[in-house]
Amino acid sequence: MRLHSLELSAFGPFAGKERIDFDALAEAGLFLLNGETGAGKTSILDAVCFALYGSLPGARDSMSKERVRSDHASDDPATYQPTYVECEFSVGSRRFRVNRSPAVKRPKRRGEGYTTEQAKTLLEEFRDGSWVALTNRNDEAGQQLTAVLGLQRDQFTKLVMLPQGEFAAFLRSNANEKDAILRQLFDTRTFARVEEVLWQRFAEARDAIGADEIRLGTDEKRLFEAAENALTAWRQTRIAAVFTDDPETDVALEDLTLELRAQQLEAAEAVAKAWSAASNTAYHDAEKVFEQRKEKLADAEAFEAWQRRRTQLTEREPNVVKLRALLERDERARALRAAQEQRDQACLLSIAKTKTFNEALSKRQDSPLANAIYEKHEGYLDEIVDTLAERIAVLTERAKQEELLVAKTAQRKSTGTALETVRTKIAELTASYEASVAALPGLEEQLTVAHAGVLSVEAAQLNLTQAGEILEAATKLQAVRAEVAELALHWQTRSDATRAAQERERHLTETAHRQVAARLALTLEDDQPCPVCGSAEHPSPAVLVEGQIVTDDEREEAAAQSESSRLAEIAAEKVLRAAQDRETQLAAHARDLTLEDAATAVSDAKAAVKAAEGTVTAAEAAAQHLKRAHETVSATEVELASSRVREESLDRDVETLDHEVAVLTEDIAKDRGEYGSVSERVAAEKAARALLLAEMETEDDSDRAFNAMVEATKLWGDRLFAAGFIDLNRGSEPKYVEALLEDPVREAHQAEVTSYADEQSRVAELEVSAPVTRHRTRVQEGEPAVTPAELESAGNLVESTLRTANIASKARILLTSQREGFDSGVARNAKDREALEPRRAVLRELEGLAKVARGEGDNRLRMRLSSFVLAAKLEAVASAATVRLHEMTDGRYQLIHVDDRQGRGKGGLDLAVIDAWTGQQRDTNSLSGGETFMVSLSLALGLAEVIQAEAGGISLETLFVDEGFGTLDQGSLEQVMNAIDDLREGGRVVGLVSHVEELKQRIPAQIQVHKTQRGSTTSVILGDAA
Repeated sequence: MRLHSLELSAFGPFAGKERIDFDALAEAGLFLLNGETGAGKTSILDAVCFALYGSLPGARDSMSKERVRSDHASDDPATYQPTYVECEFSVGSRRFRVNRSPAVKRPKRRGEGYTTEQAKTLLEEFRDGSWVALTNRNDEAGQQLTAVLGLQRDQFTKLVMLPQGEFAAFLRSNANEKDAILRQLFDTRTFARVEEVLWQRFAEARDAIGADEIRLGTDEKRLFEAAENALTAWRQTRIAAVFTDDPETDVALEDLTLELRAQQLEAAEAVAKAWSAASNTAYHDAEKVFEQRKEKLADAEAFEAWQRRRTQLTEREPNVVKLRALLERDERARALRAAQEQRDQACLLSIAKTKTFNEALSKRQDSPLANAIYEKHEGYLDEIVDTLAERIAVLTERAKQEELLVAKTAQRKSTGTALETVRTKIAELTASYEASVAALPGLEEQLTVAHAGVLSVEAAQLNLTQAGEILEAATKLQAVRAEVAELALHWQTRSDATRAAQERERHLTETAHRQVAARLALTLEDDQPCPVCGSAEHPSPAVLVEGQIVTDDEREEAAAQSESSRLAEIAAEKVLRAAQDRETQLAAHARDLTLEDAATAVSDAKAAVKAAEGTVTAAEAAAQHLKRAHETVSATEVELASSRVREESLDRDVETLDHEVAVLTEDIAKDRGEYGSVSERVAAEKAARALLLAEMETEDDSDRAFNAMVEATKLWGDRLFAAGFIDLNRGSEPKYVEALLEDPVREAHQAEVTSYADEQSRVAELEVSAPVTRHRTRVQEGEPAVTPAELESAGNLVESTLRTANIASKARILLTSQREGFDSGVARNAKDREALEPRRAVLRELEGLAKVARGEGDNRLRMRLSSFVLAAKLEAVASAATVRLHEMTDGRYQLIHVDDRQGRGKGGLDLAVIDAWTGQQRDTNSLSGGETFMVSLSLALGLAEVIQAEAGGISLETLFVDEGFGTLDQGSLEQVMNAIDDLREGGRVVGLVSHVEELKQRIPAQIQVHKTQRGSTTSVILGDAA
């Protein structure tokens, strides 16, 4: 992620609009953000965080969002400055711009008071040369930015804005405080969830087993109680039934077991089964005797009932014979009345049909056409109707020819009109074609003249292009020559610096050699051999001059400075040679012309092009005229040919239509006869046929009605004679109506006759029924009859034995069910207790895992699982930080992770420093201010690398390092700056937040924050990045 620009308005201490161009600062690679205390250096970092995440870093985010707006900003509606932050940045190849405004109260534009302005966000992406809006919703912008950056806010503020001061506090914090801080940076929610799930499963398993143990104990108690209740109920049943044949052994309560209770229940069940079987046998024997006596008594009663009903039938017989005769005479009289009604209806229908026929006949006779057709065919109506139908069908088809004649006539007229129109158009097109052809030669001559001037235009344009290229080269040459002069001066400066550095290095080396010799001279003794030359004489021993002591650090610093100056000189020379090469190339392209001469040549070439462009315009116009003329001639030829084809087609159509109209006219004249049209003739013959058809149909109906009347009259006479109601000698009709019965009388007679017949059948059935037959047999055999008292005695015995059998059966069933339930409960209880053992083993494992995950039990470090993960993260951070710390301290210090437990607190989240000079491990609280700064900065850089790797290796091309440089001495500051220089690898831009004066001198590129009573302002200073 690289920052390109930041614009803030009325934000924090800044009353107005401030803009910072990070791209300009990126050329230096390292810049300084400095200013007085309280000027607003940190507010610039807050603005970046607010733009990207909509909130401020760390604890400052707990402030009211309204405090984001500058207190220095005016609330006057006329000069009101809106509060917003706009940040432009890129991630990889994608470039984004985000503008955020907080929710603030602004003055009303009209009237007095304030109105609340809601928070707003606009996220855009630069695509295909323009900005494209992605979203203007606060929540969606936050989600998209987090996805693009790959970092949460807390990670971003620790990774991009390295807060050295906070990491110094982190070094001094205890394990619990480190745990809270690290949880904000690393997501350990999954491992915390594992802790919760393990403990939850342990608690659930523990509670479930405890509940099952309580349940099993309760089940055993319930089984004892159920067995005792069953045996008590069995004893009470025996006492109530006066049944004592059940020896029982008493057992003391304290000696009772589930096994003994089971034996008692089995013994009681066996006795109950024997009692139930005996009771059932006694009941069945009594029931058999009762049924036998009941059957005999019922058979006797059935025999007596049969005798009574047979006597009653004999008494009803004479009356039934009389009623049957009356019903038979009534039935014959009713048949005669139906025949008479049918005869009367047939007579009336015959009269009506005859009248309808006479009316149809009169209508036909009144129609001349229908009457003429009838007489012509000699009165055969069926043949007449069929013949007329066929002729009408033929004439109907012929009538359609009349419609066709009208259509053909209209078509002939329209076709003739179209033919005349086409012939007129052909004459007009012929005249237009001849005029267009005659104009072509003149247009071709104009085009030939215009083409002559086109070549001069092309030559003028070529001259203008060449003159423009020469002018461009001359312009660039002037700038490059100035650049070459500046680069030559820069190279000379670098060269002089290199010579000076090399001279200083040589001088320090020689001094160091003299210093070694002087120290060696101090060890020489008279008459003792020199350790260098071996001589025992020392005529001129070297002397150590005061003020000429050289340390190894000074020599190494001089050597590094010499090498750095040499590399800078080589780089400057390389840049100078490249500029000189460009100068040579541009001079060749400019053809040794001055800038003024090249500009004059371009002006002359433009004038020549403008003068020649007139001929091109004329040539283009002539070409267009000639093209349109040819197109007109071609179009006219095509249209003329098409019109002539159309003329021939219409001429043939007119001839065909004339012939068709003539033929149709002749045919229609034959078919219409004396009528005005064929349709009129069809209508007249349809009317005549309708009259003839009505006459034929009514005549048939009249004949059928007459024949039906004759048949009905004959049927009436036959039935009258057959019923015996007519005297053949006299031929008169008696009053048969007297034989008819009223409906209620007839129904009553019929009911009595039917009832007698039904009773007669039932009595016959009873005579041969089984009860009557059995009783008759018993009487014949002399068997005594059964009295009601004997039957009642047998019934009482059945009830008594049944009650006893039911009591015994219920007792047996209940005891069996209770014994089976007891046995099942005992087996289930034993099985459940056996099943608890594997679960107890699992519970022990879960308890161990859950306690270890919670930092309890066998956990030596007393660390939770999530804390252990954080310890691993901290160890990785310490390892990455050591790389930076080695560089800053010349390999002296190493930051290590310590997992020792301190007192009753947590273990595994402590850090210590290994001092390579002493070989001792030091607590971070024992470090000096400068040492603490270097360790905390290394820790911040190491943390940034670890978080960056966990975030998917995102590229961080802009970093900020916060305060703390003031605690360093000159040498330590140099080492820290070297380490920070390494952060610039790969084009990364590093910003240092500090007000240390020496850094202002060392870092030329700066963002300066100025504090005034009217609010803070910023300025960007770009110096020599070398």
